[in-house]
Amino acid sequence: MTFKRKYQLLFALLGLVHVCVAQQNFELLDTVNHRYLSIQVDTCTLDGFCSGKGIVRLKNEHGKVVQSFSIENLVFSKNNNLAKETLGPVTFRDFNLDGYIDLAIVNGNNGNYSLISYHIYLFSPEQHRFLFNPKLTELSSESMGLFENDVKRKRIITHAKGDFSSSVDQEFEFVTPYQIQK
Repeated sequence: MTFKRKYQLLFALLGLVHVCVAQQNFELLDTVNHRYLSIQVDTCTLDGFCSGKGIVRLKNEHGKVVQSFSIENLVFSKNNNLAKETLGPVTFRDFNLDGYIDLAIVNGNNGNYSLISYHIYLFSPEQHRFLFNPKLTELSSESMGLFENDVKRKRIITHAKGDFSSSVDQEFEFVTPYQIQK
């Protein structure tokens, strides 16, 4: 193999490494709010974009895993300037307005107009666990991002785009901490 050919092959391999880096494991900490995550994801590029099958582990302040969530298509950027309620691909918020913090974990770009969609997990104080909520997960896939909470009226509001010039806003109220109705 010629000297020139060796360097062409080397630069091609280096370019491939830049595009795709093997499975990533990292810790995210929010010590102010006592949120500790361990994230494992299939692929992260060198510029910080991560995607693929992933596992999000919620830990207590002593580092013990208290619950794990398997996500088929975890998508996020490690380099975002994130909102206070967001830690990596996880958003912490009281979605069902019951006084307990719940979780939303990015599950791909399956939302309206290919925006981010989420798996929604509501905290069950009886079971001391986060429980998957299929209806709220479905709503996140039908709307443009996470729905907003109207705390005063105890409702959630979704925003979606209809055709070229229209938008569709829908309101839902909780009939129980885990069930909604229009």
